[in-house]
Amino acid sequence: MNNKAFTLIELLAVITVIAVISVITVPVITRTINNSKQSTYDRQAEIIERASENWFIKQSDVLDENSKVIVDIDYLLQEGYLKGNEITSTKTGNKLSGCVSITYSSNQYTYKFSENNCTCLTDCKKYEK
Repeated sequence: MNNKAFTLIELLAVITVIAVISVITVPVITRTINNSKQSTYDRQAEIIERASENWFIKQSDVLDENSKVIVDIDYLLQEGYLKGNEITSTKTGNKLSGCVSITYSSNQYTYKFSENNCTCLTDCKKYEK
């Protein structure tokens, strides 16, 4: 007798092997995707900070070293320092909003991107769309 079919035990063994491979690979792939999204988001933040630095260089004769300056992303887009109509967050897939705060200390300017906390609490100049 020449049977060309699989037995139930053979099918269960194959399904078990596939399940074990899935349990191992799915978390690794998910972690890789999340790390890639975070890396891209960090690069976006660097580009936005660099754009605000370019903007500030052109505005430095107008601005005071002792004040804090906040520059909105939409303002940088509108003024042409960032390309495109809007920037999409790689984390959420939604429009990226936020600002860059520019501060001066120890003879050095610091540019820090933030998605939140874009308000002037004290002596501050805010540039927004």
